[in-house]
Amino acid sequence: MKEKTATIEHSVKIIYFHGFNSSPDSDTCKALQSHFGKEHIIAPAYDYINPENAFKYLDDLIKPISYEYELYFVGTSLGGFWANYFSEKYRIQCVLINPSLNPEFSLDKYLGLNENFHTREKVMLTLQNIEAYKQFMVADTPSIPKTVLLGGLDNVVDQAYTRSVMSNHYIAYAPNEGHQVKDKTLIIKLVQDALDYIGGDCNND
Repeated sequence: MKEKTATIEHSVKIIYFHGFNSSPDSDTCKALQSHFGKEHIIAPAYDYINPENAFKYLDDLIKPISYEYELYFVGTSLGGFWANYFSEKYRIQCVLINPSLNPEFSLDKYLGLNENFHTREKVMLTLQNIEAYKQFMVADTPSIPKTVLLGGLDNVVDQAYTRSVMSNHYIAYAPNEGHQVKDKTLIIKLVQDALDYIGGDCNND
């Protein structure tokens, strides 16, 4: 039986930030598009190696549409880092899935040549790239609603750090999931609940 697409107000757009070595072709992005409708999902393909390039591209994208639409951010892994950053900058709610809130820790294991999971593009990650992420580290604002999903089998991100930084927010725990959350219904439910919270009309009629 085909899943029904959620009904969302025209004024709501979800910006999805993919993870390191990933792209808008990720299964998570496709699940969001299938459930909420492609017209409601904005999934930029950003530079996940050079954070300065990523910041400029993403900020130039977000700023103009923030005046036109009610935005919500969803990010996985390194995309969670950027979703959290722009959540703070624009005071916008977000859902973070196994977020890499400390790239200096989580990206260290990927130093050297990397291959994108979808495009097969090969890119080099250097210590200089990792160091550059430090300038985009942000303090947490407890009053901005944030939801965090942590996989119990995730060995990529520093979960203790995430729990510490996000201690003022709702943290969902999926004991049988790894860094890549296979059960997309877990993500869909958290995003659905978050949209309901901010007043989006997100019933499954």
